[in-house]
Amino acid sequence: MDLTRAIAPDPYPLLPQVPAFVVLSDDVVDGAPMPIRHSAAANISPHLRWEGFPAGTRSFLVNCFDPDAPTPAGFWHWTVGDLPLATTTLPSGAGSPDGELLPAAAFQARNDGGSGLVRRRGPAGR
Repeated sequence: MDLTRAIAPDPYPLLPQVPAFVVLSDDVVDGAPMPIRHSAAANISPHLRWEGFPAGTRSFLVNCFDPDAPTPAGFWHWTVGDLPLATTTLPSGAGSPDGELLPAAAFQARNDGGSGLVRRRGPAGR
């Protein structure tokens, strides 16, 4: 029996080309293993900051995709959307279940077996 598993494709080349910008972190290093505190063991979102985004940007969305997850399609761990233009950093732990470290208008969705949409901050119906 072949015990190898399919490797999820990198989804980003499949998306339309858009202008690039820089994403940095005090917690993770590109190409290095994810620290245990940011893995499923502790489930703490890493610090992220970004700069050099294109003029005309209206808001930000952050997706955390795991191409090495033991599924044929990888695994999407966390999504934060409607981050205002003035938000250019997320502190470590911003993905807490109550979302208290997120900006007021942001929403987050988690894919950890919970209820999906964890919290939308800001006015109802927005």
